Parts: sequence; structure tokens; C-alpha cells
Amino acid sequence: MRTVTRPTTLVVLARTRRGTTQRLLRAARARGLSPRFLDPAACTAYVDGQRSRLLHRGKRVGEVELVVPRLRTVSSHALAVLHHLETAGAHVLNSAEAISRASHPMHALQLLAHHGIDVSRTVVGRDARGVRRLIEWVGGLPVRLGVLRGGERRATVICETPHSLEAALEVLFRLGQDILVQRYLHAPSERDVRVLVVGGHVVCGVRRIPQPGRLARAIEPGTRYESIPLSSKLVEVAEATARLLGLGVVAVDMLDRDDHPRVFEVDAAPALLALEKATGRDLAGTIVEAAVSEGSRWAVSAPC
Repeated sequence: MRTVTRPTTLVVLARTRRGTTQRLLRAARARGLSPRFLDPAACTAYVDGQRSRLLHRGKRVGEVELVVPRLRTVSSHALAVLHHLETAGAHVLNSAEAISRASHPMHALQLLAHHGIDVSRTVVGRDARGVRRLIEWVGGLPVRLGVLRGGERRATVICETPHSLEAALEVLFRLGQDILVQRYLHAPSERDVRVLVVGGHVVCGVRRIPQPGRLARAIEPGTRYESIPLSSKLVEVAEATARLLGLGVVAVDMLDRDDHPRVFEVDAAPALLALEKATGRDLAGTIVEAAVSEGSRWAVSAPC
């Protein structure tokens, strides 16, 4: 029987309990929920046309009302597990379809550009030997170089000088993956801004100052954050981006110059610890409260 009551069970779907996942579990517990951690890699989904089951480490998951996905690695298996929870009636902040859409950087930017959102100059190439030509297309150094595998960004490096570019190219040649090249900060007045959107509304914004020349899975390592006030234009673009991609929780990364923001990346599973430290905000609590608010209007069906 379908009910419209305050949810009591919340699952954080992630590969690790550490960091942001732990913050979300604690925030849920502090708000009277019964939080659980599910590792999608340890889940087995079963369906036969009449019934479906979801097991975690060999045990049936049972009823789930709310799901906060934190899929840093977007595999087909993880998306299948999330979709299983959706079809069982759980309310998810980010659907499997939306996460899949956002996980391919070029696809996400193409969708945004099609709907009139300004995006940073971006090109994708198949061969690292052609990177220099791609860099010319986006306007020259500095650039962000990203390594793609199956549509997912696996590593990012900021190249500001020919020397840092040569060092990065040596690594890219060995990896042999698709290459994403994006225009980066070309003027002193330009800044890298990350805006967090939860439940369709902007929660906070920071300026990011990354460490150049370091290859990593994201810009995060070595990055400094500064809390900043957000103009109405930044808010408008960030909220429109979240809406177009169908994401309930998303960090929208933009290059902003003279209040003319251009989106260069979206992150459907943003790390919260550095953002919370920079802003002094309980962002994990905000996400949990958004899940509860939306889930209270959601009809919960059979257990998994």
C-alpha cells in the first residue's frame, strides 16, 4: 500500500564509507533517520518478471525509502543497482539516468549548449598525439586536460606552461585513452567557481584555486577553496544546469569573467568536506533534509 509519510530509512550508495559518505550517514542519523551504507559493487540485483530482489553482501536489502547516490565511478553495474532501487519505489536524489547523462563530460556540455547555456571551449580527441592541435582550437594554454574512459573522466591536469604540458603528455601517451581538452583561466579577472545545487536551489559557492601540473582523478588534490558571494547570473546558470540534467544534487563548475559564467564541468557526486570547511555550512545536512522533504511527497512501494 502506498503511503505519504515522513521517510525513516535512507541509503547512501557509494563505494566507500569514508569522507562525504560518512558525513551523510551522520547527518541522517542526527535527523532521526535510520541510515545505511550500500556498496554497489557488493550488490546483486535479481528480476524475473514477477518479482525482484536486491542483495548486499548476500543479504536482502529490504525496504528503502530514500537514496543518496555517490557514484564517483559510474559503471553499468552501479547504475543497474541504483535503477533497481528506483523501480522498487525509493526516492533517489539523482536518478540513474541523470547520473549517466552527467558522467560523460562532452555529452553533458552538448546538452547544456543545445539549451542555450554558455559552456567553456571543449574538444575531445581520440589520440594523444593530436593534443597540441586540440589545444590550439580552444585558444592555447592554459588548458585542462582530461582522460576519458567509457565516457567517464578518469584524470585531470591543469597545464599552464609548455613544460607542464610536455610532462602531462608523457602520461597521456602511456594511458592511451580519449582526451578532453578545455580552455582554462586565460585572464587575471577570470575565476574557477564551483556552485552547489541541492533540490533545485543554489546552496553555496566557492572559488577554486587548483594546483597546476598535477595529474589526479579530479581538480580536488591541492585545491584551495574560498567562499564567495554569488551573483544572480551565477545562480541562474547553476540552477538551470541542474534542471536540464535532472540532478537533485550537483556541483556546477564554471569559468566566470565579468559575471559571464561558462560551465566546464558538472559533478553529480561532489566531495563535501572541503566545501563545508570553506563555507562553514552543514551541506551534508542540507542534502539529507532535501531528500526527506522530497521523499515525504513520494509514494513508497514494495521492499527490495
